Amino acid sequence: MTFNKNLLTATLLTFGGFAAMSGANAAVEDTFGITLAVETACNIATGATADIDLGTVNDGSIKTATTSIEVLCSLGTPYQLALTPSSDSDVGIGALQVAGAGTSIDYQLTQTVGSAVWGNIVGTNTLDEIGDGVLAGESHSVTATTTSATDVAPGAYTDTVTVNLTF
Repeated sequence: MTFNKNLLTATLLTFGGFAAMSGANAAVEDTFGITLAVETACNIATGATADIDLGTVNDGSIKTATTSIEVLCSLGTPYQLALTPSSDSDVGIGALQVAGAGTSIDYQLTQTVGSAVWGNIVGTNTLDEIGDGVLAGESHSVTATTTSATDVAPGAYTDTVTVNLTF
């Protein structure tokens, strides 16, 4: 009987050892996630390269010139581009002035030559677009046309336009 107990104990220990070994070789799985939040972004590029140069005039003629504004907005992001001359005109009417002359030359901002005025009233005279991506960018033309006589005192007439991008 003692022999049978020892045999039974040895047998149980052997099978238990195999069970322990097979448990040590078992595989365990788990998972983890990867996340990335993409924020809406918009930028505009103007600077000195976007300045509108109406050239030189000595005959009182109307002058027109165009530049472009680069807009870089996240793909699918709606945006409004507004322009405001230093006169604070909502409808894109500005005045070129020269220091000490007391005279000015009026101008009108439009999206292209002869098109609708470009001002800062959202939904009325702003440019409403949808972004093509921050790497793609969209170029939008801005035209300035003098609307008053250029037969004024000589000098370098200037003005500054504020570009406002809302998204």
